[in-house]
Amino acid sequence: VAAAAEVAGAGSRASRTAAARALAAVGLAEDVDVPPRVLSSGQRRRVCIARALVVEPRLILADEPTGDLDSQGLKELVNAVENHAARGASVLLTTHDGRLLEAARARGWTHLRLHEGRLVAPAEPVVPIAESEHSGVVVPFPRRAIAGGLE
Repeated sequence: VAAAAEVAGAGSRASRTAAARALAAVGLAEDVDVPPRVLSSGQRRRVCIARALVVEPRLILADEPTGDLDSQGLKELVNAVENHAARGASVLLTTHDGRLLEAARARGWTHLRLHEGRLVAPAEPVVPIAESEHSGVVVPFPRRAIAGGLE
């Protein structure tokens, strides 16, 4: 995770600090020094999310980010994404995970659907994926992104 920050131009000390913060955001504060080969698949997924967040991108595109995540990992992902979006980033998550769709609805995120490669404008109510052939798309955009477009 720190390597991503260094590649983005942060110094060594700043990279380690940013990495620790990003890992804590996804619930891995205690595992900073644990080698990836020892981590579970869900923990490795959260390391990938932390690696994306550590460089504080203005746009995150994540395809099925909840794969391998248990309920706690899902909660940490949603909180990390929501906090990142609150700082002005735009985030697009694609999913078939009904748990993520429910979390998105509870937070008031915009929910769109894809059908046969076409975006189908707001899908309300959220239909559980098991009852639908469509792929879910959850889009939490900060207000300024909606008002002014992506910068």
